[in-house]
Amino acid sequence: MKHSVILMFLAVTACQNNHASDAPTGVPETDPAQRAAELLPMAVGNRWTYVINTSGDDHNCPHGTRPRVIEAADALDGRVGVLQTSYCSDEKVHLARVGDEIQQYGADQWRTTFASPLAEGKTWEPSPGIKLHWHRIGWVKVLAGTFPDCWERLGVDPKAPSQVYCMGVGMVSEIGSNYVAELQEFSLF
Repeated sequence: MKHSVILMFLAVTACQNNHASDAPTGVPETDPAQRAAELLPMAVGNRWTYVINTSGDDHNCPHGTRPRVIEAADALDGRVGVLQTSYCSDEKVHLARVGDEIQQYGADQWRTTFASPLAEGKTWEPSPGIKLHWHRIGWVKVLAGTFPDCWERLGVDPKAPSQVYCMGVGMVSEIGSNYVAELQEFSLF
């Protein structure tokens, strides 16, 4: 009888703690106080490798396996940040943490690319005519593993790529009009 009660308690506890059917057990639930800046670990030397699959003849991103790296950067327009390489091109973008947000330098000014609060439906305009919003996904499984607490950054324009970021991991996938990038492996410092 004692074992039946313990098994019943464990079964009820497991049902209460795992909201997603494919969620691994033993991983803590989401902390509602998390900040948007925690979605992208920006330590110099962090490296992500993505598998890019393309469709059609005209792609924005080359097919294959490509890295994205965080590099050191000099101060830019009064801010110290980092450079993030692109896995689609040789482009590098300047990023900086500003409070709970991440800003990107472009068109001669800093603009918010990861807005706070990190909340379902939060919408912001990183540049005139471009609107982004957060959508909470929860668990995501990609080549590199299964991760809890993931958020999708979507453009209001349906042609804009959607990107999925997981807390403490970074971007795990991106879906563009003619390519899909999926995280294969990563190394964080």
